[in-house]
Amino acid sequence: MIGQSVPQKKLFDIRASFIVIAIFLLVVLLGIRGSTQWITPSTGGFPYREFILKYTSIPTIGALANFDGVQYLIIADHDAYYQYQQAYFPLFPLLIKVVGTIIGGKLLYGGLVISVFSLFWGLILLRKLLNSLPGKNKFVWSSVVYLLLLPGSFFFVSVYTESLFLTLFCGALLLLNRKQYVLAAITACLLGMTRLVGVFVVIPIVVYFAFPYLSEKRAWLKRFIQSLKPVHLLVIFSPVLGLLIYMTYLYITVGDPLAFIHAQKAFNNNRSTSIVLLPQVIYRYFKILTTAQLDVAYIVASVEIGVFIAYIALLARQFYRYVVLKKDAHWLTWGILLFSIANLILPTLTGTLSSIPRYGLLSLAVLMEINQCSRKMKYLLGFVFGIINLLMLVLFAQGYFVS
Repeated sequence: MIGQSVPQKKLFDIRASFIVIAIFLLVVLLGIRGSTQWITPSTGGFPYREFILKYTSIPTIGALANFDGVQYLIIADHDAYYQYQQAYFPLFPLLIKVVGTIIGGKLLYGGLVISVFSLFWGLILLRKLLNSLPGKNKFVWSSVVYLLLLPGSFFFVSVYTESLFLTLFCGALLLLNRKQYVLAAITACLLGMTRLVGVFVVIPIVVYFAFPYLSEKRAWLKRFIQSLKPVHLLVIFSPVLGLLIYMTYLYITVGDPLAFIHAQKAFNNNRSTSIVLLPQVIYRYFKILTTAQLDVAYIVASVEIGVFIAYIALLARQFYRYVVLKKDAHWLTWGILLFSIANLILPTLTGTLSSIPRYGLLSLAVLMEINQCSRKMKYLLGFVFGIINLLMLVLFAQGYFVS
């Protein structure tokens, strides 16, 4: 109806998201601007670093496309992958091309528009999603502060996929919870085209369909399978379909459907193309911390292992509450927890904890568990994570690889 007023609650969501993101973006830009006075720029650099000057003449803005960001820009600019760029999934550069063209060919600004806009809707969808939970899992706006204090949260407003993934992930689960299966399937398929871990959204999807039968002691699996309808199977396999679409493209263009894995060795990020077990990774980091000299690489390694242990502890605490204490059990809490564990463990199978802070941003069960902590613990975690986040931002802006 024309002239109908916007519901007050919805209006509050929009205003709160806009204000929080505006303040956060300002803090990130000020941090980048001030970082030149705090630390010497990296002399090592990263591939195609000089290309950033093609997309902007403002160093503060250009820093938001450091490392992976410039790779996405080059892919979008040339409508194709160069050698080893297959490690970057196609949805984000496609969107950069579209949005960048709309705003006059400014691809870097197109990428930033996508990230900021996605974060805006991601926060709203996250609140709607978690507010559908029973009990004390309710999402409050103070939780946004903790999300944006997490180490590496500045990637949410950089030319990276974090914000886009957050929006698609929350959107897929919210649509699923509302039984809008076709839209949920489309969104989940897009997740599979955004990054590799997108296929793991199949975990909360399966939990959603199986949860009503898990309380049965006998033949729950048989009843679960019998209950599945074609539209349910469409939703379940949609994330894999997104990945298969990209793999088919790679097979046609370079003859290697797994090029996104094999390309990792070209980036000198200490990743292995064969599986390395987590105990081996922890042992390796223990040796680094006890034998290496104190430098930027040592600080980054300390952050990686520290953040990983903190996140694993929070996830273990949540797992204990669900299994032993039998509190807050719901398909959504279980689905997000299991996805968060998979999202955190998958990168470690390459033999390193590199980029764990950035990957961990999407382990939303960590945020949910912080929300369950006491006020003093929240303040402590917020302070420590905030300091680490600022340190990472300063290093990242100066060309040091931090995540």
